[in-house]
Amino acid sequence: MKKIPYEYILYYFQLALVSFFILVLLCFHLDFQEKNFLKRGMFSENFIGFDVMNHSNQPHSFPFAVSSGVVLSKELIEMPQEIVRGYYGADIFGFADFLEEGVFIRVSDQAQKRPVAVLGKEMLSQTVVKNGRRYVGFHQQEFEVIGVFRETKTDLDFAVYLNLTALHREDIGGRYYIDGKNDAEVTATYHQIEASLASDIQLSKSIFREHLEFVMASRTRLLLLFALIAANANIIVTTIFFIYRQRYKVAVQKLCGMTKNAIALHYFKILLYISSLSFVTVVLLRQFLGSNHYSLFYLERLTWMHFGVLAVSMATLACMIVIFILFSMEEVNISDTLKGS
Repeated sequence: MKKIPYEYILYYFQLALVSFFILVLLCFHLDFQEKNFLKRGMFSENFIGFDVMNHSNQPHSFPFAVSSGVVLSKELIEMPQEIVRGYYGADIFGFADFLEEGVFIRVSDQAQKRPVAVLGKEMLSQTVVKNGRRYVGFHQQEFEVIGVFRETKTDLDFAVYLNLTALHREDIGGRYYIDGKNDAEVTATYHQIEASLASDIQLSKSIFREHLEFVMASRTRLLLLFALIAANANIIVTTIFFIYRQRYKVAVQKLCGMTKNAIALHYFKILLYISSLSFVTVVLLRQFLGSNHYSLFYLERLTWMHFGVLAVSMATLACMIVIFILFSMEEVNISDTLKGS
């Protein structure tokens, strides 16, 4: 039986374990982002809260002209075990991903002012069923429940999101929130709303207290970044070592009369085999460590899309290594290499 070179075995273990470690980092990052978003009260770090006060007896309508990258919500009830908010805008934060059934409030619902709602599982007891449809009431108005969030053990379980454009209340006053993934866009939208309101309408920013875990969010992301850089540096160093070790074999292969194409095909087959074996190992590790007993790794968040990206990355890395070996082949001096210099 032909002996497998130890650099092949080393590269296999490094590729498999580092790839799995990167996937674990990705899972931790996804879980951290989700929990940070939910524990923050379903807001990002960019949100702005503000109070609107109407100093006149004249009814005013709220300007709903916000950009597609920003969402607007109105605080209707804010209690420890009951949160009711009006919602306007696209689902840019992926509320649909938290749904156990149904859909989240859509832009078409807002345009047609449909009285629809999405709520957490703990709020199902506040609903009634009529003609096979579920409804939740708010200020003598009924909203059809079109979606139910899965249990998260956070405030989302006690939340009710109503279509803001369907609310019959004429009072513009109250507390509003602007949120988005771009801080500059959120700030610009706030100033846009401020400028569009009548002179007898006053805006004042509200204060939102942060918990300690939110203060630590930036440090956690920095640690994740360093860990990702270290993991990639590890695989790069191992790859360089692997390429360097092949110069002896390339020298022998050139001496034996192998063509450039034959050498390229030879190494591509080897790297394809190593990459395939590494990929299978990662999948098996995910299956074994992804059980409930090992949920610490958050591997249940991985989808086949993540594994698809990993497979493409491994194949791309294999092709790059072959290319580097071919480039280094032109610089190989057969006599010096065989002498070990």
